[in-house]
Amino acid sequence: MAAGAAYALRRSHYGLPAGFRSMGEVYLGATGVPLSQSSPSDVHALNARNLFGAGQPRLYAMVGEADGTGAMAVELYPVPDDDYTLDFVYQRHPVVVET
Repeated sequence: MAAGAAYALRRSHYGLPAGFRSMGEVYLGATGVPLSQSSPSDVHALNARNLFGAGQPRLYAMVGEADGTGAMAVELYPVPDDDYTLDFVYQRHPVVVET
C-alpha cells in the first residue's frame, strides 16, 4: 500500500429487518433490475478477490449477521459504489402478543 494513497471503505453486508424469515425476488429499486441469488461462499469469494471493484450490485446472498445475534443480512456483489435501494417482499416471524 502506497503511503498517502486515498482509500474508500465500503460495506457489502446489510442487515435485514428484525424478525426476518424469508424473501422473494430482490430488485434494484431505481432500475427494477432483478439481482441473482448466489451462495454465501460464492459471493464472499468474489468480494474477497475484488475482481471488478465496486459497482452496481448484480448478486446477493443470504448470510448471518456477524454480531452473533442470529439476525440475517444480505451480502452484495460487487460491493455497491453508490447508494442503492433494494426492493423485496419478505415474511417475518409472528410477534407474540400477550393479553
